[in-house]
Amino acid sequence: MTFRIYARFAEADQERPIPITMSVRFPPDGPDGEALRDFNDFGTPVAVDESHGAEIEWSVDLPGGLGGAFQSGRLSLGPARAGDAEPYRLRLQILDAHDQEISTCGVQMEPVTRGLSGFGVRAIGAEQNGVFSIEIRTDFVAQRIDLRLTSCDLTGKHPTDVLPGLRVAAAFRPPNKMRFAPPYGPVTHPGDGIPAAIDLGLGDVLRVVEALAIIQDHTAEQIVIPDLATVTASAADELIRLDDAHLNLPTPAH
Repeated sequence: MTFRIYARFAEADQERPIPITMSVRFPPDGPDGEALRDFNDFGTPVAVDESHGAEIEWSVDLPGGLGGAFQSGRLSLGPARAGDAEPYRLRLQILDAHDQEISTCGVQMEPVTRGLSGFGVRAIGAEQNGVFSIEIRTDFVAQRIDLRLTSCDLTGKHPTDVLPGLRVAAAFRPPNKMRFAPPYGPVTHPGDGIPAAIDLGLGDVLRVVEALAIIQDHTAEQIVIPDLATVTASAADELIRLDDAHLNLPTPAH
């Protein structure tokens, strides 16, 4: 059942407030308690279901005698964002140990969320061609930044489209460095070290996709990336051998 309430004049909510009270009790070390803590600290969206009436109790005084006291249900909160928060773009560069650029790609970020407690903020986004997703949590209290990188399914994507992002993801490992920058213009600030736990191990995937991109240069048929989980090791090695041999094929006539 859904109640829709409309204000009949500008000060209606002052003349007739709609009080809502809620009590939420979840074990702090359980997944629901952790999700609620993430919402409070970083503004991450959370949805928890409770059917026993022991963890969620709430009441609401709606106009017309509606509302009442309730137990259990589904609690959805967030994402908690400032009113002026907007999506934004970044450039992610990978540098070697001597600060020389190895690869770069564009990242589309969602509006930043902020914890109600003021303890931290959270930024999430994805490489512009869907190669990987990224999450950055900044904890102001612990003065720590946690970064999570997750590879995405490349099945059906065009090899040349995903190569920039894939080269960044494959090089996302120590001793390389990462550097975030605006999408355009010069970049002069230094890079930051990459934690060892971020290594996605995409070196072999990169070589296969590079081989497919080279094959695409020699055919008018559109090549897409297959489900790499079904590609045998021998088939992948054959593609890589073609890449190493530079595909000794005739150049298409113009």
